[in-house]
Amino acid sequence: REAQYEDLTVIAIVTAGVGGNAARIGDPAFFHEKQGEVIEIPKGTINTILIIDGHLPEGTMARAVVTATEAKTAALQELGIASVYSHGLATGTGTDETVIVSNPQAKNTYRFAGKHSSLGELIGCVVRDAVKEGLKNHANLDARQQFSLTKRLGRFGVTKEKILKRVNAIAKEKGWNVSEEKFESFDHDPDHVSKAVLYAHLLDQYQWEALPYEVVKKECMRLGKQMAQQEDFETKAFFWEDKKRIEQLSRFFIEACANKLVYGENNS
Repeated sequence: REAQYEDLTVIAIVTAGVGGNAARIGDPAFFHEKQGEVIEIPKGTINTILIIDGHLPEGTMARAVVTATEAKTAALQELGIASVYSHGLATGTGTDETVIVSNPQAKNTYRFAGKHSSLGELIGCVVRDAVKEGLKNHANLDARQQFSLTKRLGRFGVTKEKILKRVNAIAKEKGWNVSEEKFESFDHDPDHVSKAVLYAHLLDQYQWEALPYEVVKKECMRLGKQMAQQEDFETKAFFWEDKKRIEQLSRFFIEACANKLVYGENNS
């Protein structure tokens, strides 16, 4: 990716993979270095090479790395990339690296690479766009591919396998047959995806201690009931007093999805 402002040109070259190594800052560590021991590291990384047509002092180069890192994280956030180590959204991978290439002989010297400077703006734009392009080229991972209920809530344990397991159990009790072929359209239904996005954000707000649990629980129950579309959808059985609140809320939404698939199909 390339961007220009007057006589300043910034080029970003990015290789991007997040399938096995995406992580959120502060996630549990994968390894600890001790006495130079070599340890196997999971595959998947985002490598960024920034080529800047100007002279950057060492301090500016360091700030350029920070700006590039923020841009990479923004790209991952916009795509809703999940950490493979926690319930959080990924901020990068555990093996990301950044290289800054500048020209000491250039006529222009740039001392600012933060967000308020033209250099910072160009770095942010090219890195963000290059990361997205790299992910699409490497893993066909883009906004369209992420438009999925289970993609949005998979990091909380709401998966196709768990939903279908409950679908089969409920249908068996009723003596009904439910076609699993309908799951794909269910998973990509705009109304369902929008509810999943809201549900995920509520769980994030609870994890970040930005909203109290009772508020999050109330709104999650509202979304779950809307998903199930049943006035008598039972809610009490999914909540009990212990510390596994995220798991409880995830299990509740799985049940709501399963009920929608079973009763929605058999009432249509």
